[in-house]
Amino acid sequence: MARIPKQKTKLLMLFLIVDSILIATCHIFSWYLRFQYNIFSIPYPEFVPMKAYTNVLPVVVFLWILIFALVGLYKNLYSTSLWSIVSAVTWGTIANASLTFVYRDYSYSRLAMGYNWLITISAIYLSRLIVYLIIRTKTKLFKTRIVLVGENLEQIKNKIEKSGSGYSIEGIIPDINNDLLSTFDKNDVSELIISLPLEKIINKLQVINDCIISGLKVKIVSPLAKVSSGRIEINSIADIPVIEFTFGLFDKWNRLLKRIIDLFLCVILAGFCIPIAIFLVFLIKIDSPGNVFFKQLRTGKNGRKFLIYKFRTMIKEAETLRNELVSYSHAEEPIFKMHNDPRITRVGKFLRKFYLDELPQIWNILKGEMSFVGPRPLPTYESEKLTTEQKRRLIVPPGVTGLWQITEQAKFSSVEMFKLDFEYIEKWTPSFDLKIMLKTLKIICSGKGI
Repeated sequence: MARIPKQKTKLLMLFLIVDSILIATCHIFSWYLRFQYNIFSIPYPEFVPMKAYTNVLPVVVFLWILIFALVGLYKNLYSTSLWSIVSAVTWGTIANASLTFVYRDYSYSRLAMGYNWLITISAIYLSRLIVYLIIRTKTKLFKTRIVLVGENLEQIKNKIEKSGSGYSIEGIIPDINNDLLSTFDKNDVSELIISLPLEKIINKLQVINDCIISGLKVKIVSPLAKVSSGRIEINSIADIPVIEFTFGLFDKWNRLLKRIIDLFLCVILAGFCIPIAIFLVFLIKIDSPGNVFFKQLRTGKNGRKFLIYKFRTMIKEAETLRNELVSYSHAEEPIFKMHNDPRITRVGKFLRKFYLDELPQIWNILKGEMSFVGPRPLPTYESEKLTTEQKRRLIVPPGVTGLWQITEQAKFSSVEMFKLDFEYIEKWTPSFDLKIMLKTLKIICSGKGI
């Protein structure tokens, strides 16, 4: 008889109930904010009675819960990112707006829509934080009971206990034995995690199959996981099961998607950035002598050389003085960086603080030489010093921003830069790019650029 992970079921039911209550409450509260309190005193063309909102409430709650499920909000019950909540609530808000075409009496105020979007995100996210805070305590409430099988499991045990992933370790068994099932029956265990050499697992396949048939979920810690930190997929070739190691940006469709997103953002930002760029040209010209634009040969994808464009932030003789300042660099080879570089102009400090010197790189992106997100494009004299292993970063287009740029503690470490570059290449997804861009925007708004 299949075992049902009771704690996960309880947690799912809790989230469904809490989410339903919050969706309904926020939906009605948005009406109060718009039509009852009108907190910003914005006139409305036509008063909408609350009845128009309450009549569609069951449909709204059902649609939103369905959308939450479809976007994966209930897939990993023990970890929910703010971005996934924003995505789910955004689709729910679009569904609300669509209801106006179905229910003639239901007029969804655009301002009420904004209120609802904001307070629902806040309410759902806060409710998740409270539940996760409870789970991370010593209590076994909502935790799935598991047993670890293997030797030297301290590292795995510590990682599971510190992760807050919703697991309660009921015991550790050094090896697979024939009495394994009876152990689980006594402890109400629903999952088994095995970390043993492959040959031992093969010798005990019958016992593992018995566990699976009884309804236990069996997970095996694969030694092959050390080969790559990228995505691991189970596929088949002629009905032969194989383990496939993949990187998101190796797929041609993913590369095409990334390029389309880059071009779309270029079009959107162009109109906004042109007036700013004209103003910056004027500032740079009156601040110090020299060209407005800084051009330098950089190394791009597959080692191809290209001219990068930036607004000039240093004095005219900056490149000549660089050799004299190498010994003062605070970064590790091959990176050259100084905390208070004397070559930077007054306007240059301002431009770097808000990353405005990077604006001309939109032209590099349009030409396909760069992307909005990717590894930092190194000058040719730095890329020539790269080891064979470090040159792996050249398999993708360089970016205006990236993991290294948004990681404060790594900005002067070449070791960390390469580590973060490889992590980005291996774990790339469109949402990963979006997270990096949002964090970059946060840094820009805070004026913490260097």
